[in-house]
Amino acid sequence: HNRVTRRIQLAPFTLRETEAYLSYLNIVWERRDIALAYMTFGGIPFYLNQLRPGMSYAQNVDALCFEKDAFMRGEFEALYSSLFRNADAHVDILEALSAKKRGLTREEILARTGLTSGGGASVVLRELEQCGFIEKFNDYSGKHGRYVYQLTDFFTLFYFKQMKRNKQLGSGYWSKMIGSGAYYNWAGQTFEKLCLLHIENIRAKLGISGILATPFAWNGSGTDAGAQIDLLIDRTDGIINIVECKFAGEPFVVDKQYSENLRNKTSAFKQTSKTRKALHLTMITTFGVKANKYAGMIQSEVLLDDLFM
Repeated sequence: HNRVTRRIQLAPFTLRETEAYLSYLNIVWERRDIALAYMTFGGIPFYLNQLRPGMSYAQNVDALCFEKDAFMRGEFEALYSSLFRNADAHVDILEALSAKKRGLTREEILARTGLTSGGGASVVLRELEQCGFIEKFNDYSGKHGRYVYQLTDFFTLFYFKQMKRNKQLGSGYWSKMIGSGAYYNWAGQTFEKLCLLHIENIRAKLGISGILATPFAWNGSGTDAGAQIDLLIDRTDGIINIVECKFAGEPFVVDKQYSENLRNKTSAFKQTSKTRKALHLTMITTFGVKANKYAGMIQSEVLLDDLFM
């Protein structure tokens, strides 16, 4: 219980504050590794205090999460059992949300968890939202009052994606996973959440801090069911930024297949939303977009460094 109190007693840091705090702890990493630490533990000061100088990001995660008697091994259970009297429904909702990058509507949450559409589900969703574990976004579907819920607590997502099913893999697990498909699947989903959390940095880089703009979630339906846009920024100046977030170890390459995918997404959104606003493609990447004949369709870029500003 005391651990939980220390976990929640200070508001999470931003990326910029996390970089400064790690420097204070004498931990010197590249910004990509600082971002990875944030994507693993969130900007939680109590968790950041457990990181050790002289060890890499991967070594720290192994030591804290996967070794026998690791500090974070029982953190998930302790956290939710301490915060909520009957935490089973809370955990069920969080696990359902962890499986869907785009998030889930209330109806989808009920269908996946078996919870009933009553006051109980509403209370659980409200408690999770108030505690900062999930966030509710407007769904760009045209339906009034329709929202998409997303899991926004980084450690909770890491627990479901990596720790829950891998408790017996032991020391060195995470160091071995770096660069694997499962690693990039987790990193891609989590990087989007990192971007959402730093939406004001994105607005500043795009030069639209002074323009009223609303972030939306969008997922196609019907014949466009496979289409999904990471983030929409709907602006009052007649433009919607269609944002793609890509976490990679080198400049991102827009190839023919990906360019066609972007065109299909843009077309599906335009037809479904019936918007008359101009659609601008924006890429948020770790190290930028590599220049080639397909990259010209990208109208604006945001780099990982911009999220630290």
